[in-house]
Amino acid sequence: MAHEEGTFLINNNVAVPMFSLPGTWMFESLENIFPVTDVIAGTYTGLQKLAYSNGRFGNLGKVEGIKETLRFIVADNNNPDLIWASHPYHGVYRILLKPDHKSILNVKMFTDVDGLPFKLYNYVYRIKNRVVVATTKGVYEFDSNKNRFVRVSLFGKLLDDTPIQYLKEDNDGNVWFVSNKRVGVIDFSRPSGKSNFSIFYMPELDGKVVGGFESIYALDDKNIFIGANKGAYHINYSKYIRNITRPNIVLGAVKLQGKSDSLVFGGYFVKNNAIAERQDVSHIPSFNNELNSIHFEFSSTLFEQDKNLTFSYQLVGFDDHWSVWSDKSEKDYTNLPAGCYTFNVKARSHINNESKVLSYVFEVKHAWYDTWWMKIIYILLTALAIKVLIKWQKAKHQKAQHRMSYLHQLELDRNEKEIIRLQNEKLEAEVNYKNKELSTMTMHLLQRGKVLAKIKEVISAVVKNHDITDSSTSFRHLIRLIKDVERKDQELDHLSVHFSHVNTDFFNKLKSRYPELSQNDLKFCAYLSMNLSTKEMAQLMNVTIKAVEVGRYRLRKKLQLKPETNLYEFLNEISKTK
Repeated sequence: MAHEEGTFLINNNVAVPMFSLPGTWMFESLENIFPVTDVIAGTYTGLQKLAYSNGRFGNLGKVEGIKETLRFIVADNNNPDLIWASHPYHGVYRILLKPDHKSILNVKMFTDVDGLPFKLYNYVYRIKNRVVVATTKGVYEFDSNKNRFVRVSLFGKLLDDTPIQYLKEDNDGNVWFVSNKRVGVIDFSRPSGKSNFSIFYMPELDGKVVGGFESIYALDDKNIFIGANKGAYHINYSKYIRNITRPNIVLGAVKLQGKSDSLVFGGYFVKNNAIAERQDVSHIPSFNNELNSIHFEFSSTLFEQDKNLTFSYQLVGFDDHWSVWSDKSEKDYTNLPAGCYTFNVKARSHINNESKVLSYVFEVKHAWYDTWWMKIIYILLTALAIKVLIKWQKAKHQKAQHRMSYLHQLELDRNEKEIIRLQNEKLEAEVNYKNKELSTMTMHLLQRGKVLAKIKEVISAVVKNHDITDSSTSFRHLIRLIKDVERKDQELDHLSVHFSHVNTDFFNKLKSRYPELSQNDLKFCAYLSMNLSTKEMAQLMNVTIKAVEVGRYRLRKKLQLKPETNLYEFLNEISKTK
């Protein structure tokens, strides 16, 4: 028996001391055969060697080489000379003994730099014939190939973030553990899901074990002894598992969240003025759309298994699937659309016993802008908007058509003006050409006047000389001149016709304004418009200059011109007017 005053041997219910000092923590066998002959004791000041021979234990003295207090020691099954030990505040020790096990050959300490999650709070144990270390983040073991600690794969990831201070394997292969004064067991006889084991906690023992001095002794599945603050607890594990009942589920409260929370369900269903287990679906609560954020609280009355319970929920009409199992016992839904909903919730224990599904049905009303009469208004407004849009499009189209027509008309007018301009230019060119012809003809007529003057001179000479015979040269010359004059008269007639053709508008304007003008007056106006001098006009008309001046005077009188009005400018102004 290990005791603070040393080691004692129990014989016939009497404790006989084997050595008084130092105080002893525990004993560890170095052999895997029975009876054991080599035993190492972890003491307050290191290791102590004990031997069993001839039916009795003997003290072989202190194992030299280490003076650390070693409360946790485990012998390595693969090497009888190797011991693993740990100190909660220093680290994990690998101790290599000499073959006689009386002294230490080598000591190496492992900490967080060697794969452990933390330097402190590491405890060595033997589980499934493997040396493991309970740490602040699950269970680790030493990998000799990597020469560092790695996470144990035996427990999957279920204990990865669980701080563990104690491990104990029972005769059935189940592993008992303590995590922050919570007692649990990894039961390999009850697979769960993808894991080949289930984890059960015993919430009745929470906080009742001695922290730092945990102790569990598993005699069999009906006799499990757990050290506590005051004595020990005796647990019939097989009966405990059978008595874990199916959990029930209760809806604690339903609250509407808004400017101020309002409680709409307080935990009891009422039907016909009496408490009922289920909701009366004939009276479904209906909430305004402004209060479409809802808070649910739920729990189970299996209080002793409170820490072993998980919950799953689904809001039918909003959630497609049930939620994952969690220990969260409340749920919020915000901004729910209008409609009818059913909130379902269920509980599950750590051995996969599920409760019945509890349902709560409610309705969220439509917002005022989502009611049927508002939808009719929306349809009417949409139809009106479409009508206005069509009318606007039609007006826009007509405006565009008018603009196109206007631009087309402008283009036609521009083209027409261009055609008129080109025609006017052509006419002007023709008039200029014919005016040049008139000028040429006028020059010929002037030459005629000169010829007539010569005729007169010749006649005068003949008369004076009385040489008028047919054979005389002068007479023949006279005859030729007369014939030339005849031809000039034809040219004069041709000039008049040509001038009338070119200046038709001019003559029409004169006739319309002054109908009393004679044909000779019109011809006189034509000569004047050509800006001929009085002498040239007299020659063309074969009259005297006096006769031309008299004709000019009479024409001014018929045209009713004032003395200061220039006759040529007046006639030129008439030819330019349209």
